[in-house]
Amino acid sequence: MQIDKFLVKADAFLDYVPLASTFSNALVIAQKIISNLRKSNSEEKITKRYFTHINDKSYKDCAILLIPFVNTAFCLYRSHQKRSVLKKINQEEIDLKIAKNFTSLPERIKQDKDVALAAVQKNGLLLKEIKPTHKGYKKIASAAIKNDIRAVSHVSATTLGTLGSLIKEESTKQKDILREQVLKGSISLKDVVITEGIHDDKEVALAAVTRDGLELERVSLSCEDYIKVAKAAIRQNPDALQFIRPFDFANILKDLSDSGQSNEKLKANFEQLKKNYRPLVEQAIDQDPKAINWVDAGWYDREADKSSKKDDSGKVWKNFNEIAEATIKKHPFAIKFIKRSDPHFEKLVKIALDQDPNAFEHVPADYRLYLECLAQPVTLQSLDKKYFDDEENLLLIIRMIADNSRLAIYINDEQLRATLLEQAEKLRKFEAPD
Repeated sequence: MQIDKFLVKADAFLDYVPLASTFSNALVIAQKIISNLRKSNSEEKITKRYFTHINDKSYKDCAILLIPFVNTAFCLYRSHQKRSVLKKINQEEIDLKIAKNFTSLPERIKQDKDVALAAVQKNGLLLKEIKPTHKGYKKIASAAIKNDIRAVSHVSATTLGTLGSLIKEESTKQKDILREQVLKGSISLKDVVITEGIHDDKEVALAAVTRDGLELERVSLSCEDYIKVAKAAIRQNPDALQFIRPFDFANILKDLSDSGQSNEKLKANFEQLKKNYRPLVEQAIDQDPKAINWVDAGWYDREADKSSKKDDSGKVWKNFNEIAEATIKKHPFAIKFIKRSDPHFEKLVKIALDQDPNAFEHVPADYRLYLECLAQPVTLQSLDKKYFDDEENLLLIIRMIADNSRLAIYINDEQLRATLLEQAEKLRKFEAPD
């Protein structure tokens, strides 16, 4: 390590000395070529400080430093440029809060140890501009975290493992600062992902979801008054319903129980959610029918099977299909948000068309074609063979022919017609009463 430091300092000193610089940089060029050849033939990483130093030295700089006396002027100019940038940073003439002011600097200046250190001490998030191979990267990363704990997201994986105690200490120190910033809207919850005690703070959560409902994804499930936060999130953006998943609560509580642990806040929130999930669903759908996509249907049906007791809102738990029907009756065009794989899809389409025939335009194209075939069987003659490659389309046509085998005469392809008749017959037998 000491030899490495000596070689780096020696090379930097020789860059100033005419003729000596010619020799040293010719050697550097040769070493760079050999090093690049070795890297191209293996995945060996350059870790020694001296080899990192020459690797960072560009061929262009080496070529200039080969020329006697020009090398001295070049080094003096670069030294002056570095001092000028450092002075501006320290006197805040360069506003590092505006990241582009730093990123626009020449790469050589940005990667200088002193400049990089001064920059992250003013704005820790600028760590993302510093290469992990930097000679003083760990020291620079530490300074960045001390300035802004959010810089942790930019620390390289190899260095991150060595900064555990510092991260924990700074996370505690900066918690109140970050909390105030979230409350003011300067930053969002995603910016404080590693800071404990913020994501389960009711006041912070409400402030975050009131600005952006989708921030509910980052609110702790054990947050005090979770239901109130969830309602506020849906009010701001109905799509927040996708982050309210009863099964998540159930699974976490089971894992805690299996490991002999407990979380009373989480348990209380879960009990409240079981009582309030339906009102939350209805709130979201009333604001935007598209939110029906986010309903945890499996949970809904499981609760419906348990009992028909009324919840605290005075409403009876119902099967998810009834919620879907209520949605389509109120918003017929919402049929476009119902998946064809839904077992009640055909029934829901009928409800939508009964409510408003114009809802036909919002039915999936393939199913519209099926409905046209039902209305005018002759349409079967114009179906492209590729239509039958889709399993759902094939099942629909089989169902039609099972109900009325004479419709098969409109299928032009004889082999396909025979297959459809055979499958339709099997379906009739399967559905026939014993």
